[in-house]
Amino acid sequence: MEDIESEEDNNVELPGQLSDNGIEIPNLEKQKEDQEDILKNEMKVPIPAIKEDKDNSISDNMDTEEDNIEDSSLPIIGTVTHNVYTVGGGSNHIAQKMVYVGETSLEGNREITVFPDVVAGQPYVLLVLKDTEVENLLSSDNLLYIEQQIADDNNQVSFSYIPKESGGTAYCYGAGNKRIDHANISTEKLTWNGTSQSANLMVTYDGEVLEEDKDYRVSGVRDIVNAGTYQITIQGINDYSGTVTTQFNVAKGTNAIKVSNVTKKMSTKSQSFFIGAQNVGKSKMIYKSNNKSVKVNSSGKIMINAKYIGKATITITAIETENLKKATKKISVTVNPSGTSIVKMANLTKGKATITWKKNNYVSGYQIRYTVKSNFKSDVKVKTVSGKSSVKIILSNLKKGKKYYVQIRTYKIVGKMKSYSSWSKIKTVQIKK
Repeated sequence: MEDIESEEDNNVELPGQLSDNGIEIPNLEKQKEDQEDILKNEMKVPIPAIKEDKDNSISDNMDTEEDNIEDSSLPIIGTVTHNVYTVGGGSNHIAQKMVYVGETSLEGNREITVFPDVVAGQPYVLLVLKDTEVENLLSSDNLLYIEQQIADDNNQVSFSYIPKESGGTAYCYGAGNKRIDHANISTEKLTWNGTSQSANLMVTYDGEVLEEDKDYRVSGVRDIVNAGTYQITIQGINDYSGTVTTQFNVAKGTNAIKVSNVTKKMSTKSQSFFIGAQNVGKSKMIYKSNNKSVKVNSSGKIMINAKYIGKATITITAIETENLKKATKKISVTVNPSGTSIVKMANLTKGKATITWKKNNYVSGYQIRYTVKSNFKSDVKVKTVSGKSSVKIILSNLKKGKKYYVQIRTYKIVGKMKSYSSWSKIKTVQIKK
């Protein structure tokens, strides 16, 4: 930083000397070099110098060398009472002239000013100025008080003083620090899973990953049980200052409904049963059927009309909860026709067998299958008999000396759908002719 020159008549009185009104004030009657040594070397803070440009007013937002400050690294003199203006160079990243607000209280005729968000252990100088826009800021007429203090471990620096006059503007100069609210803060994406989860933070400053309890402290909810939006506060410590509040979200989890398709056999009486649906979150479920012959109530009880054959779709919805999204699942309730059974089988003529079964008045026809394989896995032949009134069929081209395995089932045509009953018990016939 370039040396700061003052006018020849800028005499600053040092402590121990009394002003005209009898108040002890700083005594700087030495030459200009002594003033600079005290203010720059001993106090280790830059003192602002103002250009003689009368047309430009002093601003809190001077960001270029064309403003009223001879050195852009110097603190800004503004007009806001009790503010800390800190700047720095190089990697300190405070060259943007940040503003920190102090708090002043009165104890009798003594003023106590506390400036937060400074660097712990660093020296800071308090200047109380009568007028912030005069050319010679540190003249004995304008300087109401000057003092140096060391910032405490809580990143604060406090001054207790009696100024020569009331109504002055207090400024604190010293080492600039890094603002935690200028850091990049991110949290991992969390989704509710029914267990306690921790919100892991990633705090980086200018590409450097910061460490919790070394560079910052965190307050607020960290261990999360429920879904929702949470708020945490991050406070800079040591080389970092300031606080920032950020939010993170725990997304709702995905619910799952456990239930299976249902298959029933037609009955001449109405049927009812519970489908037994369950969901992970144990939330309330809503049921809906698309078929008037297959109804469902609010408890998941299915009621099937008598003699009904066909298929219905049941839609089950688990409602959205605090922690789970809405879930939907569809199942089918299929009512197949009742079956029939084989009454008689006989090999009456050469290579033929007569098959007779019970009549079923609620079907559209019958289907017969036969083979020489007991497991029906190969060489299976199928015959279809339409009409519910037919009860007999003759199978031909059977091989003499072979045993044939025979089964029968019914079918019902409803609209474009053909429903089948289950296969009957296996019957056998020996071809002897």
